[in-house]
Amino acid sequence: MATEIEWTNPSVKKFTENPDPASEIVEKTRVLLLNAMDEGWRGPPFDPIELARRLGISVIPREDVLDARLVTEQNNTRIEFNPNRARSRIRFSLAHEIAHSFFPDFKESSHNRSGGPLRNDEWQLELLCNLAAAEILMPIEPSFNQEKLDVSMKKVLEISSKFEVSMESALLRLGKLTTQPITIFAASKVTDDKGAEYRIDYALNSPTSGVRLRAGAKISSESVLSECKAIGYTARSKDKWVSDWPDVDIECVGVLPYPNSIYPRVLGIIKTKQAGDKPHEIRYIIGDATEPHGAGNKIIAQVVNDRTPNWGRGFGLSIVKKWPKVQREFQIWAESGSNLRLGNSHLSRVSENLSIFQMIAQKGYGASEQQRLRYKALSECLKVLSMTAKENSATVHMPKIGTGYAGGNWDIISELIDETLVKQGVDVTIYELPGRESHRARKTLSDYVNPLAT
Repeated sequence: MATEIEWTNPSVKKFTENPDPASEIVEKTRVLLLNAMDEGWRGPPFDPIELARRLGISVIPREDVLDARLVTEQNNTRIEFNPNRARSRIRFSLAHEIAHSFFPDFKESSHNRSGGPLRNDEWQLELLCNLAAAEILMPIEPSFNQEKLDVSMKKVLEISSKFEVSMESALLRLGKLTTQPITIFAASKVTDDKGAEYRIDYALNSPTSGVRLRAGAKISSESVLSECKAIGYTARSKDKWVSDWPDVDIECVGVLPYPNSIYPRVLGIIKTKQAGDKPHEIRYIIGDATEPHGAGNKIIAQVVNDRTPNWGRGFGLSIVKKWPKVQREFQIWAESGSNLRLGNSHLSRVSENLSIFQMIAQKGYGASEQQRLRYKALSECLKVLSMTAKENSATVHMPKIGTGYAGGNWDIISELIDETLVKQGVDVTIYELPGRESHRARKTLSDYVNPLAT
């Protein structure tokens, strides 16, 4: 999230020295959520109350609270919330207050979205907590059809209602999944003066978007944004804002304002008619991952456990049979020091243009009622794999890692692969053996069973 914002809020500055705290808060939230999933937090729906309790934060209903607030007394932290609000509003408020606990000074004051005297730059803290809340409520993709998905405010409203999440959560999720050339953004009035400009709080591009919009950019008070005068008001225009943009269609909606602000924040979608580069996507084929397709440098990736350097089952056994020296090299490496631990990885070169990459992301081995795959460890390994592949100009090949004896969820795993490898420009091919291929057809939203209906 490239930014031109001058971050002045003291809580934000204590949180990170990164000039892009928006990216930092999203990354921190993802790590926390992967840890929670490793420990059994499941969804959809992803329950913010359960997440709060996992973090040692109690959750208490109080009708005298406007929305929700984070309070610390005698080293006990709790979230108080109004149980009479709409379910989707309660869920977002709880997630937002959880995000406040990520900031090192959160115990110094009660964060209360209901109002009261606030700093002029308090919107910066609220913005980051909104981004984190969106991740908490929709961390993993529902089974949408990415190719046919119509990213529009109508669809955002439909998804936010169906999954009982905020419009911001739904919009951020759609922006990450779509292959359409779009940019999503949030904007707010710089001041409460009627003629005040709008400030872009954040902007996120799909891989095919030809638009470049930076956080902190100022937009005229006479733009289409001004038509979203109240919460729920929508507007649409061909307003370009920047002269060198391609032809664009801007659609936006008014949502809850920042605390102590009069004018609504505005969420928007910018659609371009001219697509940029063709997006990278995970490629699925029927075949054997030990026989990777294509020319050039190739890396085969596998998941291994943290208890033994010996591979006697699954894909690891196929590696041993075809390249015995890979197992021997790994055994020597694993037995030196404390290398055999979750999150570590190792590269074995098989030939001039082929390597095998071991990712220690499975906790133990053998029969288990609990999932053995650890998503956080896998994420750490995939980041190293991404850097390794780019350094060697290599493509990456693998079976559906982590879904066999490790018991992982492919929806989660594939999104981690997409975020760490594919969206970083690394070509990834997934192999499934004949007769074992899964039904990969994506359901449309109308076919998706609403998990909140039960």
